[in-house]
Amino acid sequence: MFTGWGKGGQNGSNPDKFPVGKELGGEKGLVELKNRLADKGVPLFLYNDYTNAYGSNGNFRPNADGIRTAGNEVLQETYYLWVDQESSSDLTVYFINPKVASSIAAKDAERFGNMGMDSVAIGKTGRLLLSDHHPQKRLSRKQSAEEYAKLAGALREKLDNVGFYTPNEYLWPYTTQMFEMPMYSSQYMFATDTVPFLQIVLHGSVDYFAPPANYNANPKEYLLRMVEYGAYPSFKVTSEPSWKLKYTLSNYMFTSYYEDWKEEIVSTYERMNEALRQVQDATIEQRNMLDWGVVEVVYSNGVKIIVNYRTKDVQYENRTVPGMDFILAGGE
Repeated sequence: MFTGWGKGGQNGSNPDKFPVGKELGGEKGLVELKNRLADKGVPLFLYNDYTNAYGSNGNFRPNADGIRTAGNEVLQETYYLWVDQESSSDLTVYFINPKVASSIAAKDAERFGNMGMDSVAIGKTGRLLLSDHHPQKRLSRKQSAEEYAKLAGALREKLDNVGFYTPNEYLWPYTTQMFEMPMYSSQYMFATDTVPFLQIVLHGSVDYFAPPANYNANPKEYLLRMVEYGAYPSFKVTSEPSWKLKYTLSNYMFTSYYEDWKEEIVSTYERMNEALRQVQDATIEQRNMLDWGVVEVVYSNGVKIIVNYRTKDVQYENRTVPGMDFILAGGE
């Protein structure tokens, strides 16, 4: 996933994202990076957002193209750099009318195809669904969903991979990958357990990725949860130390330096690959709570993954499942 690849970086002039940032070598440099990764079997997803517009630019006019509230005011919010509320780094964010967004995405799809890029990841557009009370462009939430479906279809027609961040169900037919799949419940007191319902429905049909592991407070427990849920790991990293982001609107990325995380990334991949490579295309048939903190996940190919969240070893069919670990059983 490559964020900030367009003009102005991560918080640039979206939706006017072209040309590609000159710091990256422009369009030629981006295509070269894509080809190098493709040789290793890794797709390069370009992050895009068709919901938020950062400021006003030639291709977006807030009064004409922005979503309006029921009071006919342009819907907007401000991202503050809290260390300096008078800083020019504060950013006004508008919300793009879905019809306008669909038109922009169709043009982007053509340009991505002409560039030779084949994979995009769509941010808020997949999960945020708003009505628009603009007097000339009024849209219900149902009509907004229809426009976003057109948007996704236009991208899918031109590109091999169209990933969404936790997309709503109406976008599933167009989605080849899902990012930041929910891994925890709401934690409301009436919920007695966290059940991976979405994962049970989707596993074997689409690849999905957990939220970045380098921002989880308990990486060992998080690894077990990813194994149980059949979710691939992800990490959000930067090539420069995180402290350089302290006085920017990206200061939420407080532990992103690749050099700090590269060993953890490799070990996480290797450990999870032991389990998930055997069930990649299988569906989840059962999820059984064998005891408090001990879960059995049964896949359609006969493989069973037993996850032990306890600190002490437990027994499973004459085998030992170490504390805070997992084992595989069954299969061919």
